[in-house]
Amino acid sequence: MTAADMMLQLAAVNAALAALLILPALGLSLLLFRQRGWPEVVLAALVLGTGTQAVVGLLWSHLVGRMPGLEALLYLVVWAGITVYCRYSGQLQQPTRPEAGQSFSLLLILAAAFIVRSIHPMETAALGQSDAYTHLHYLHNIVDQGELHNKIYPAGYHWLLALPALVFALDPYLIVRYSGTIFGTGLVLAVFVLMDNFIDRRSALFAAFCAAAFPGMTLLMKTGVGAFANQFGLFLVPCLLYYYNRVIQRDQRTGNYQLVFITGLLGFAAAVPMMLLHVFIIFALERCLALSTGKQWLRRTSLLILFCLPALLLIGFHFSQAGAGQRFKTAEILMEHGGEEKESTEKIITKVQRSAQQKSMFGAELVKTISKSPYFHLVVDLFMVKRMGFSNLPLNLISFLLLLLSISCMGYGILRSQPGLLLLGIWGGLTTVQATSGFLQFSSYQREGWSLLIATCCLSGLIAGQVYGRMAGGKILQAAVAVILFASAGWTVQHPPRHPAILSSAEGKIIDTARFFSRELRTIQAACGDSSGSECTIARRLDSHLPLTLVTRQFTGWKNQGELVPNVIPSAALVETLQEDPKGEKLQGKFTVDKQYLVLLDREKKIQAKEITSAFAMVAPSQVDATLRQQQYLYRANGWIWYEISRLAGEIWDVSRVILSDNLAAYVIVPKKDLD
Repeated sequence: MTAADMMLQLAAVNAALAALLILPALGLSLLLFRQRGWPEVVLAALVLGTGTQAVVGLLWSHLVGRMPGLEALLYLVVWAGITVYCRYSGQLQQPTRPEAGQSFSLLLILAAAFIVRSIHPMETAALGQSDAYTHLHYLHNIVDQGELHNKIYPAGYHWLLALPALVFALDPYLIVRYSGTIFGTGLVLAVFVLMDNFIDRRSALFAAFCAAAFPGMTLLMKTGVGAFANQFGLFLVPCLLYYYNRVIQRDQRTGNYQLVFITGLLGFAAAVPMMLLHVFIIFALERCLALSTGKQWLRRTSLLILFCLPALLLIGFHFSQAGAGQRFKTAEILMEHGGEEKESTEKIITKVQRSAQQKSMFGAELVKTISKSPYFHLVVDLFMVKRMGFSNLPLNLISFLLLLLSISCMGYGILRSQPGLLLLGIWGGLTTVQATSGFLQFSSYQREGWSLLIATCCLSGLIAGQVYGRMAGGKILQAAVAVILFASAGWTVQHPPRHPAILSSAEGKIIDTARFFSRELRTIQAACGDSSGSECTIARRLDSHLPLTLVTRQFTGWKNQGELVPNVIPSAALVETLQEDPKGEKLQGKFTVDKQYLVLLDREKKIQAKEITSAFAMVAPSQVDATLRQQQYLYRANGWIWYEISRLAGEIWDVSRVILSDNLAAYVIVPKKDLD
């Protein structure tokens, strides 16, 4: 596939997502925020569009569970009706425009964010993102059946990705491969709007650039490469903090912001409810500190609770649809990879049980029953301190400085009655404590480090904006700053965020090969002609009259979800797939003469912890170790596959080997034509 073809795919996926998630709500956003600038109008439209689709999709999964095309039609018809009303209400106006130079600067920053996050998906077919093939599997569930088979997993994010497949018939694999760019770019826009309203336009531009293409923010940029649900949650974090501040301020446009705020909360609850806990903690801390002001505190806090209630009810409804066994299992998974904190949790629970038994206290049996519940274990784990800083002195020093800066922001915000600055300080301080200690995070779900990176961009933008403002006045300084920023962005383009090939040494090539042979074999052979390429060499050795089965090892080892090859090929593909497990139990007796087989064997690669991410290894070393052990264990399946190939009778089978790359070999196995 050429670079031009991939650029067209990238453009098609992101244009479809923008058309389906921004344009439908743009009319209402223009009506609500007609006196605001275009960045705020576009951001509100994206929050409204994604929020409503996530909620409607989640409810559709649970209440209907079929005919997903009707869900997409319902979403579009409802928004079309709202847009018609807005159009003929006579109140639609063009948004006010920011200053031309600053608007152009923002567009350049957004373009840089989009380009940086697009490079890696065009370099390799491997998805790479955390649980990428599970999310692709879930997307297939939505597009094919209209519900997730895994009832406990919130389906909101996957309904967002499903829209281009349902409306424009785009390939789910391509959507997952390229869709991260729109959410990553949306995050940069959200950072700009937040800082533009909390501080000033200058600080907003610096903060947005930091999130878009600053070399030190590679880990944050990687969240916009590929697709996974947390990237949507990270986009919503600054959005909700901004709208929360607007709602609490109670200005004349509060009603407009309330609608977007509630919609954003509902979308968060429908897609990433675990991350919503982080946002609720920020709200709670702000309300506690706001007690010192005493200005309508009870009324505003009561309204906040009322606005959060729909999201809480939606979360409760969703989890009620899953069985008790699934809920218990999920609670256990959230603590599965705990280290010393897991042992400490067990000790605390044991002490509670012994105390209740020894003192024969009232309700001792009830206490004992509760303490055995995985939910109780989960609560204890949430409040456990899991580490004291990182195993890295520079990172610890940076964290300490961030904490001091955040506390300063909080103090200044309280003294000068600047709620935006107070909220920014709370966000930075909380995420610093969470990331460095694991406090208020679950052992196997520690995601607030990413939120800390966003807060760091905002705090860095605050400092850079203030310093630049005090030094401004000369064109030489402005030119120097521009050169530094362009050089930084250029370095990031040369060294874009990439995901390591953890699942296989030949992950991208395996996907390309599987998708190449997912088409009708006659079509492939006709297109190949006299080409000497490896894939075409294989195609000529295959029999166009026999069904083809692709044979590989298991790459994830997860039961009934997230395997690589079955998910990257289209649902309507004519090819079958078969994955051998490390125990050698799946392939025994599967070679039959009424079929032909293409076996892909990848070279075993010793994965190093630093390839996953050194920072992640500091936060969750036990989880990293478990991942490394699992991947090395899964390679054993190749030995069993080769064993089965070596047992094939030469008088029955033609077996030939084709080298696809340094790390991938293919074995073409076809029954001989002269068999009776």
